[in-house]
Amino acid sequence: MTLQLPDGSPVYDSANTSSSRSNVIKVGGLVGVILLYVIGNVVFVGAQKIWHSSDQSKFDKIKQELTIKKGEIDNLESKINTKKSEMDHDSENGYIDAYNSQVDGYNIMLSEYESDVDNYNKLVAEANDLSKKIGGTWYIVPIPIRGIK
Repeated sequence: MTLQLPDGSPVYDSANTSSSRSNVIKVGGLVGVILLYVIGNVVFVGAQKIWHSSDQSKFDKIKQELTIKKGEIDNLESKINTKKSEMDHDSENGYIDAYNSQVDGYNIMLSEYESDVDNYNKLVAEANDLSKKIGGTWYIVPIPIRGIK
């Protein structure tokens, strides 16, 4: 049952309307705080990305270079293993001249392999240093404080 004034218009309960206004203000305040944290994080993360952009670009290039070098090292390792297998076969079957003729080429491939691995490891160290310099992405996290309403 709704209360009405003599002219037929409804009577509002002021306690209910102030309570609903208070709830709207609380919800609006909560939405405002959430929006503030979202905008703050976007600005904060964006600033970090801009600050580390040149280091990140260099890091990405090194990662690509490491991928290529890893493939080259794996390919060379496969060739070395094949050459070693051929040399072992020649040695076991008494083809000493054939074996001896392959030793220099085998040693050159081993030297190249060791050099490639050393260069690869130097790039890994450089990438690790850049990664530490760049660090992780920081975010603003809301921490509730007791006693604040």
